[in-house]
This record gives sequence, structure tokens and C-alpha cells, in this order.
Amino acid sequence: DSYLATLTIEPGVEVRFETGTGLYIGKPHSSYRVDA
Repeated sequence: DSYLATLTIEPGVEVRFETGTGLYIGKPHSSYRVDA
């Protein structure tokens, strides 16, 4: 199992960082991925 950290920066917006996978930013109508 990989380490998963979830941080809520504002209502409806969730930022998740998963080791070895990348950084995920979730927004109500769109999503972004940044490889780390």
C-alpha cells in the first residue's frame, strides 16, 4: 500500500498526493494532474 495524504484547501476542492503516482487536484467541474 502506498501512502496517501488528503488535504482540503477549501470547500469542494480536494488536493491529494499519492507517493509514486503524482499530485491530484479535484475541483467541482474539472480535474488536474501534476506528475511528481
